[in-house]
Amino acid sequence: METVLQTFELTKAYKTHKAVDSVNLTVRKGDIYGFLGQNGAGKTTTIRMIMGLIKPTAGEVELFGKKVTAKDTDHLERIGTIIEFPGFYPNLSVGENLEIHRYLMGMPDRKVVDESLELVGLQNVKTRKFSKLSLGMKQRLGIARALLHKPELLILDEPTNGLDPAGIKEIRRLILDLAETRHNTIMVSSHILSEVQLLAKRIGIIHQGRLVKEVDIEDIDKFNQHYLELKVKNDRKAVYVLEQKCNIKRYRMVDQGVIRIYEQLEESALLNRMLVQDGVEVSEISLRKDSLEDYFLNITGGTTDG
Repeated sequence: METVLQTFELTKAYKTHKAVDSVNLTVRKGDIYGFLGQNGAGKTTTIRMIMGLIKPTAGEVELFGKKVTAKDTDHLERIGTIIEFPGFYPNLSVGENLEIHRYLMGMPDRKVVDESLELVGLQNVKTRKFSKLSLGMKQRLGIARALLHKPELLILDEPTNGLDPAGIKEIRRLILDLAETRHNTIMVSSHILSEVQLLAKRIGIIHQGRLVKEVDIEDIDKFNQHYLELKVKNDRKAVYVLEQKCNIKRYRMVDQGVIRIYEQLEESALLNRMLVQDGVEVSEISLRKDSLEDYFLNITGGTTDG
């Protein structure tokens, strides 16, 4: 499959601290690529280096099959970006803000403003001042600006940051629609694992500046396991019963009163009965499967932010 973006040992160091350390990532044409990591993991720094906004300490970026250099910026015409919160003039209207951007980018066709607003569902608020928009509308306007010049690659840095569930859902639908109808290749950075799982075809996990894993979402199912999750009052006694009377060896305590069992999955009724008979109060027992969050935690050995 054709590659749109690749990095080779991309590194950014500030004195002795490496914010990004030897990152090798690959974004394939037509994919939604989820760039996943905790806040401070190095996502935005990586994107800034890709866009030439900061100079790498070491390594290279390749876009559309061509190595990026400081002198050659032609590739930027093929990329649309939102990095952190999109900035606009608060006292100007939605349309006026996009008109300024269209003019600065040297695009003679005024129709691109209306086309971009229609793509993101803001055609009815063209005359509304930016300051009067909801946070979700402001984020969609940022995407509209990124789409003005019809880019092949769209890079969105935390596009749902600060949004309520309804706003997150709107942005998710928009990203999926852009991938399907416009055939954009999209790179989305986020610390919200559940959203990435709903969006991405492929993910890269960055942790403490290092890319620790790249994998197709569909392949995660091969790594993830089914398990029985028990919620009990007395987890010490429950563990004793499981080990000594049920011969359970493959289990894990994930929280106080929460136990995951990775064997005898078809024996949930029997396990429940034996626990109750020995005086263990079971409030819930259910068959589940590891999520992207579980996969992330297994890979990083850390915690999530969202």
